[in-house]
Formats: sequence, structure tokens, C-alpha cells
Amino acid sequence: MGEGRSAVIIAAVALTFAVAPNLATAGRVLAGRLRRRATSRSQAELVPHEVVEPVLIVGLDERGRTIADALNSFGIGYSAIEDDPQRLREAVADGYHVMFRSLGDPRFWGPAAMAGRQLSILTMPSLDQSTGLTPMARRFFPDLTRIAVVGGSVEAEEFAAVGLSPVIDNAIPPGLDAASAVLDRLGIGAEDIENWAARQRRRVEQPAQMLATA
Repeated sequence: MGEGRSAVIIAAVALTFAVAPNLATAGRVLAGRLRRRATSRSQAELVPHEVVEPVLIVGLDERGRTIADALNSFGIGYSAIEDDPQRLREAVADGYHVMFRSLGDPRFWGPAAMAGRQLSILTMPSLDQSTGLTPMARRFFPDLTRIAVVGGSVEAEEFAAVGLSPVIDNAIPPGLDAASAVLDRLGIGAEDIENWAARQRRRVEQPAQMLATA
């Protein structure tokens, strides 16, 4: 081996020894930072939120989305749950604040989850499930108003009989009547509600008019 090649090898080995401790130190520092971030995130998930959104939307179908849009328009906080994987994926992709969970999940009936909520809105209500949850809701959350969005007077009577406040919604876009009723219950003025609803109707009517004239 020539002297020139030997000098290169010796320099490379020396550089490796010089750099290795620094790389190891940097690796330990980075790993520590990642562990601290992961720990803080996991701890944050276990701490109840101090501020609970006043509205819980159960089901982000078309009606649920319209209600969420209405609340966003007036700066009113909401949480939403959805138990259909496809609707959940689409809602998350579109920016809605929604979690994969069922109304029957006991974690949603604990004080940290429900205390302070004003409205619980069922966009696809089940009469059997609502009947089963009514005693617990009345006992632990007497100030919570549970709204069932339904399609007709017969359904409205059935849900009213088990303690829910029914709202009949046959609007275009779906959920417009329900959203207007929710905004009214939250103290939004009638003129503001009507102006918002008119904008939503125009948003749906304009594409239809364009197709009709095409």
C-alpha cells in the first residue's frame, strides 16, 4: 500500500472517531425530544378539555354537515361523532371536527364529555337507542336538550314521547330547517338566520339554474 493511500485511510479513520461521538450525542438529543413530544401528546389526550363545545352533533351526513356549517358561520363551537367509516373519512377530509365514535359509547356520557353542553343533535336518530338513553340523560344532564332531526310528524311524535325535541327537516339542502332551529335555540336572531339560510339556498340553486340553461 502506497504512502498516499495509507494517509487517506488514516485520515478517514481519524475523522470517523472524531465525528462519531457528536453523532451519538445528536441522536440521543433527538430521541429525547421525540419522546417528550410523544409523551406530551399522550398526556394531553388524557386531560379533559376545560372548554366543552356547546353542541354535539351525532352523525355527519348531509344534515349534520349543514348544521356544522351553520354553527361555524356564527362562530359557535361544536363536536361531532360519526360511526360510519366512509362518512367519517369524507368529513375529516373536508375539515369537519369529527371523531369515530358511537352515541352508545359510555365515554360520551361522562361529566368531562357532556357537562356544559347545551344541545345534542341526532341527525339520524334511532328510536330504540334514544329510548334507552333517556333515563340516564335526564338523571345526569337535565339541562341538556336532545334534538332528533326527523322527516315527518309521525316520527316527531314518537321521539317527543321519549323525551327528545323533534325537528322536522325536509329542506333543500338537507339540514337547513334543522340548522335554523338549532341557531334559534342558541339565541341567534331571526333575521340573521334567514339571511344565512337564503345564502345556502342560493348556493344550491345556482348550479341547478346553470344546468337548466346549458
